[in-house]
Amino acid sequence: MDLEINFSRDEKGGKWEAKDPQDESLIAYMSFIQAAPNKIIIDHTIVPKEFSMKGTGKALLREAIAYMRDKGLKTMPTCSFVLSQLKKYQEWHDVLDPSQVPS
Repeated sequence: MDLEINFSRDEKGGKWEAKDPQDESLIAYMSFIQAAPNKIIIDHTIVPKEFSMKGTGKALLREAIAYMRDKGLKTMPTCSFVLSQLKKYQEWHDVLDPSQVPS
């Protein structure tokens, strides 16, 4: 499935939204809270059942990782999906807060 992913933020945090490029309908989103100047807390990933297991959550996470790398940020996710994915893939450990990196 093709997705259009948009990013928005304010002083408290932000979110990535996955939209259907044909009708602009919202499919899923991932949100974060700005915890410190160099740290975000990814708190929610919402993907409806009809879009789960189709790579939608990972597409949002890839955008989040690119953003964190570009801005020099680390995350302490409270979202169970994000935490499990970041711990699973070693190539993504660089965006995890050091206290979250598996030993």
